[in-house]
Amino acid sequence: MAKLSIAAKLYVIFTLLATVTVALAAVAILNANRHVALTRQFESAFVGAENVDRIDSLIYAVVMESRGIYMSPDIRQRRNTQQVLIASTSRSAPSWDVATVGAAAGTPKSLPNLPRG
Repeated sequence: MAKLSIAAKLYVIFTLLATVTVALAAVAILNANRHVALTRQFESAFVGAENVDRIDSLIYAVVMESRGIYMSPDIRQRRNTQQVLIASTSRSAPSWDVATVGAAAGTPKSLPNLPRG
Protein backbone atom coordinates (compact mmCIF):
# COMPACT_ATOMS: atom_id res chain seq x y z
CA MET A 1 0.00 0.00 0.00
CA ALA A 2 3.00 2.29 0.49
CA LYS A 3 3.85 2.18 -3.22
CA LEU A 4 0.36 3.31 -4.34
CA SER A 5 -0.21 6.87 -5.38
CA ILE A 6 -2.40 9.19 -3.36
CA ALA A 7 -5.12 8.97 -6.05
CA ALA A 8 -5.16 5.16 -5.84
CA LYS A 9 -5.32 5.30 -2.05
CA LEU A 10 -8.25 7.72 -2.26
CA TYR A 11 -10.02 5.40 -4.73
CA VAL A 12 -9.58 2.49 -2.33
CA ILE A 13 -10.93 4.54 0.57
CA PHE A 14 -13.97 5.75 -1.41
CA THR A 15 -14.63 2.22 -2.70
CA LEU A 16 -14.59 0.87 0.86
CA LEU A 17 -16.91 3.65 2.01
CA ALA A 18 -19.32 2.94 -0.86
CA THR A 19 -19.23 -0.81 -0.09
CA VAL A 20 -19.97 -0.20 3.60
CA THR A 21 -22.81 2.17 2.66
CA VAL A 22 -24.39 -0.42 0.36
CA ALA A 23 -24.02 -3.12 3.00
CA LEU A 24 -25.68 -0.91 5.64
CA ALA A 25 -28.50 -0.09 3.22
CA ALA A 26 -29.05 -3.82 2.59
CA VAL A 27 -29.18 -4.50 6.33
CA ALA A 28 -31.67 -1.64 6.77
CA ILE A 29 -33.91 -3.06 4.03
CA LEU A 30 -33.82 -6.54 5.56
CA ASN A 31 -34.68 -5.14 8.99
CA ALA A 32 -37.54 -3.09 7.53
CA ASN A 33 -39.00 -6.23 5.90
CA ARG A 34 -38.67 -8.14 9.17
CA HIS A 35 -40.36 -5.28 11.02
CA VAL A 36 -43.30 -5.37 8.57
CA ALA A 37 -43.69 -9.14 9.08
CA LEU A 38 -43.60 -8.81 12.86
CA THR A 39 -46.11 -5.95 12.74
CA ARG A 40 -48.51 -8.09 10.70
CA GLN A 41 -48.19 -10.94 13.20
CA PHE A 42 -48.86 -8.52 16.06
CA GLU A 43 -51.93 -7.11 14.30
CA SER A 44 -53.23 -10.63 13.75
CA ALA A 45 -52.75 -11.52 17.41
CA PHE A 46 -54.41 -8.27 18.48
CA VAL A 47 -57.46 -8.87 16.27
CA GLY A 48 -57.70 -12.41 17.65
CA ALA A 49 -57.59 -11.09 21.21
CA GLU A 50 -60.29 -8.55 20.39
CA ASN A 51 -62.49 -11.32 18.97
CA VAL A 52 -61.97 -13.41 22.11
CA ASP A 53 -62.96 -10.41 24.21
CA ARG A 54 -66.11 -9.92 22.11
CA ILE A 55 -67.04 -13.56 22.52
CA ASP A 56 -66.44 -13.33 26.26
CA SER A 57 -68.65 -10.24 26.50
CA LEU A 58 -71.37 -11.91 24.45
CA ILE A 59 -71.27 -15.01 26.67
CA TYR A 60 -71.52 -12.83 29.77
CA ALA A 61 -74.50 -10.96 28.30
CA VAL A 62 -76.25 -14.23 27.40
CA VAL A 63 -75.69 -15.61 30.89
CA MET A 64 -77.10 -12.47 32.49
CA GLU A 65 -80.14 -12.44 30.19
CA SER A 66 -80.74 -16.14 30.78
CA ARG A 67 -80.75 -15.40 34.50
CA GLY A 68 -83.55 -12.98 33.80
CA ILE A 69 -85.44 -15.79 32.06
CA TYR A 70 -85.23 -18.36 34.83
CA MET A 71 -85.72 -15.82 37.63
CA SER A 72 -88.86 -14.30 36.09
CA PRO A 73 -91.95 -14.80 38.23
CA ASP A 74 -94.38 -15.50 35.35
CA ILE A 75 -94.35 -16.92 31.81
CA ARG A 76 -95.20 -13.57 30.15
CA GLN A 77 -92.14 -11.89 31.60
CA ARG A 78 -90.01 -14.91 30.65
CA ARG A 79 -91.13 -14.64 27.04
CA ASN A 80 -90.35 -10.91 27.00
CA THR A 81 -86.88 -11.55 28.42
CA GLN A 82 -86.38 -14.35 25.87
CA GLN A 83 -87.27 -12.00 23.02
CA VAL A 84 -84.85 -9.39 24.37
CA LEU A 85 -82.12 -12.04 24.57
CA ILE A 86 -82.67 -13.19 20.99
CA ALA A 87 -82.79 -9.63 19.67
CA SER A 88 -79.71 -8.47 21.56
CA THR A 89 -77.55 -11.45 20.56
CA SER A 90 -78.47 -11.15 16.89
CA ARG A 91 -77.80 -7.41 16.99
CA SER A 92 -74.61 -7.45 19.01
CA ALA A 93 -72.87 -10.38 17.32
CA PRO A 94 -70.03 -8.68 15.42
CA SER A 95 -68.65 -9.87 12.14
CA TRP A 96 -66.25 -12.65 13.00
CA ASP A 97 -63.70 -12.01 10.26
CA VAL A 98 -60.44 -13.44 11.43
CA ALA A 99 -57.05 -12.10 10.47
CA THR A 100 -55.09 -15.18 9.55
CA VAL A 101 -51.39 -15.71 9.15
CA GLY A 102 -49.50 -18.75 7.92
CA ALA A 103 -50.97 -22.12 8.83
CA ALA A 104 -54.14 -20.55 10.28
CA ALA A 105 -55.21 -19.34 6.83
CA GLY A 106 -57.45 -22.40 6.35
CA THR A 107 -59.71 -21.60 9.30
CA PRO A 108 -63.34 -20.58 8.68
CA LYS A 109 -63.96 -16.89 8.09
CA SER A 110 -67.19 -16.73 10.08
CA LEU A 111 -68.95 -18.53 12.88
CA PRO A 112 -72.04 -20.57 12.02
CA ASN A 113 -75.45 -19.12 12.82
CA LEU A 114 -76.57 -19.74 16.37
CA PRO A 115 -79.80 -21.73 16.77
CA ARG A 116 -82.81 -19.52 17.51
CA GLY A 117 -85.70 -20.57 19.57
